[in-house]
Amino acid sequence: MFSIRTNNPPPYSYPDHPGDDATLEANFERFLEWGLGLRNPLRQIPQIGEKLGFGTKVHPLGFTVVYLSEKGRGELTASISGIVRANLYPPGVKLEDDIHSHGFDFFSGIIQGELTNTLYFPDWNQRTPEGEGMVGYEGKVDVEGNNKTVLATRACIPTPRSEVHELAKGDTYTIKPNNFFHAVGVEEGVGTATIFCKTPNYGGSDGISLTLRWPDEEPVPETY
Repeated sequence: MFSIRTNNPPPYSYPDHPGDDATLEANFERFLEWGLGLRNPLRQIPQIGEKLGFGTKVHPLGFTVVYLSEKGRGELTASISGIVRANLYPPGVKLEDDIHSHGFDFFSGIIQGELTNTLYFPDWNQRTPEGEGMVGYEGKVDVEGNNKTVLATRACIPTPRSEVHELAKGDTYTIKPNNFFHAVGVEEGVGTATIFCKTPNYGGSDGISLTLRWPDEEPVPETY
């Protein structure tokens, strides 16, 4: 279990650990419970992440990622069966508008602040004239762990129907891989932190995600 004194997170449980529940959902619940127990996640998690040494980065969408378990590097580390990170949205963060799917299973939960999760439902049977609708870009991790985004289709899709969900501390969400789309947002001036637990990009669906962008917009150059 995690240390109360040091605030260290629990270890990630893998299938070869006898007696541990190593499912994605069980690992997520352990890390979420840990995150909810922190007094100030936005301040504490970067400090904890620096000590853990798994890595920190700024995500292309604009928020900060702090890894809480070992992260994989494509097919070269296929033995890593899960990745946990904290997504930090400090007050004043500027997020990119982005409608995307995921190439993996995941769970996410809010441990501080609030978050808007907007679900999108594209109608693939509809088309608009070229240049008047959204186009699709594929994102996929390569064998070296680098993320690539390429044009997948020039088909122009009308703005999809959407459904907005307002989430607060303790709330969780997930969406199915591939053909289910969403975008997240946070209120300006209010800090938010989440725990994000996923299976590797290179498993199951090969980690392929799809981003919907307007023709004059550049795609976010990374999978999620």
